[in-house]
Amino acid sequence: MTSETIDSKSDQQLFVRFPHGLGDCANFAHLLKLMQSKGLNVGLCCDEDKNFVFSGLALEEPDCSHAEVHFLPYFEPRDPCPEIADQYWLYNKTGTNMLVSPFPPCEDPAKLWDELCDVRLQLAPHVPEEDYRAVDEFLAQLPKPIVLIHPMGNTGAEFKNIPPDKVIQLCKEVLQRMSGTIILLDWDNRVPRLPTWRVRHLVDDWLRPNVSQLVALMDRSDLLISIDSGPLHLARMLDIPVIGLFPTLTKHPARVALPNSRAVNIVPKGVAPECNRQTRIRYNIVESPSSEPFDLRYIAIVAAKMLSGPRYLGQEMIGADMQLQQFVLEWERGSLDASQTYNDRNAGFDILFREIVTRFASPSIVETGCIRHPEDWKGAGYSTYLLGAMMDRLGGSLISVDNDGEHCGFARNATKELKSVTVVEMDSVAYLRRRTEPIDVLVLDSMDTWMDETPKNVLREVQASLACLHSRSIIVIDDTTYFAKDFQGNGRLAVPWLLSHGWRILHSGYQTLLVRKEG
Repeated sequence: MTSETIDSKSDQQLFVRFPHGLGDCANFAHLLKLMQSKGLNVGLCCDEDKNFVFSGLALEEPDCSHAEVHFLPYFEPRDPCPEIADQYWLYNKTGTNMLVSPFPPCEDPAKLWDELCDVRLQLAPHVPEEDYRAVDEFLAQLPKPIVLIHPMGNTGAEFKNIPPDKVIQLCKEVLQRMSGTIILLDWDNRVPRLPTWRVRHLVDDWLRPNVSQLVALMDRSDLLISIDSGPLHLARMLDIPVIGLFPTLTKHPARVALPNSRAVNIVPKGVAPECNRQTRIRYNIVESPSSEPFDLRYIAIVAAKMLSGPRYLGQEMIGADMQLQQFVLEWERGSLDASQTYNDRNAGFDILFREIVTRFASPSIVETGCIRHPEDWKGAGYSTYLLGAMMDRLGGSLISVDNDGEHCGFARNATKELKSVTVVEMDSVAYLRRRTEPIDVLVLDSMDTWMDETPKNVLREVQASLACLHSRSIIVIDDTTYFAKDFQGNGRLAVPWLLSHGWRILHSGYQTLLVRKEG
């Protein structure tokens, strides 16, 4: 190899031998596509039954016995730790191997990692028609939707496989929540069967498929539930929605998978919480309520939601939609607070998010008062993070304004994974008076509810922002409730003022949402 870096775009030739499993081959295909885009001509030797994974890459097939063919051992990644907290590629298996010999060195691995995550491959166009005909014939009489479950893999069984008795229970939980069919993906006769018309076994009831036939089956199915395995990684090369099951840090999605916008990855509560916080946006990680390796009831609940379709985002981002649903509908769900006020921010944010996607293509949100405590979902709502998670997926922006430098520092660190968030240290009223750009959504929560000055400050914020608010804008005032013919809390003055100046209530609970009457 030459000393030129992979970023140099010069044409180079590389021959590699890659005798690894289906999952590793699926991820490696994305790396080869990236290397091709950098001007690297790759020849590949792999196991014959894996050739289909590399369809469409136009790879030369060299003589594997030749001395110039490099064997790729495919190294395991490092464990996530503070020293490499922001270097996500170092604790991802494919990211680790994009930087090792015989691949050329890279001047900017962070940029290369982002480019790798953006690579998209499609295998469906390469499936022979006869394979689709065979799949269609198999599925013709089965109740829909079709759910594929792959519960046991060949390697690392102690870190990832679902125990046999739990496979049966998972099937029961899923069947209770849908009217379709489960197909158990099992090539080695290890998975127990559940005797019912709506559960089929891949080999018993159909055949032992090659990779092309498996791709055809996945492409015709409605959902895949899978441990870390070949089918899970292969699904990134299709449009099938995926639930990935990752019971241990050893098999954490950030370590073994490439991000997939159609996949939601379930990690048990308490397993790798710091790694989850650092990587959950890119990998669409949700935490099951239980610390058990496999919370079967929760997996089935998520499956039912996946089958019913997204709530906030499009089908192509259904994995992120499942995560947002957990943030909003589960983590924001509060109870009676110390003053016996009912905290139902889950309802407010749910309505807000559905309104946002209806009203705006690329929303611009301004928030007064940023987050100040870690993972404070049920307390103060963790709104800077939540709104930023939504904006990252929609291509919008969030500016959070706070006059406390310590709060701003915390918010910047907590949202560093979110590219849409900007934290501004400034008085909120002064910022709103100076701003000239339109505001689609204004979220007001800059002062604590118990402070006497808070209602007056919220009213000043509203009045200062009017020039930036348009006919479809939404105002959200936090900690504002209705009681005995009057509004209480932060919006005690602002809500009546807005109602008398052409605004109407869209929703009022623990938060009050207002829109213009003519909007």
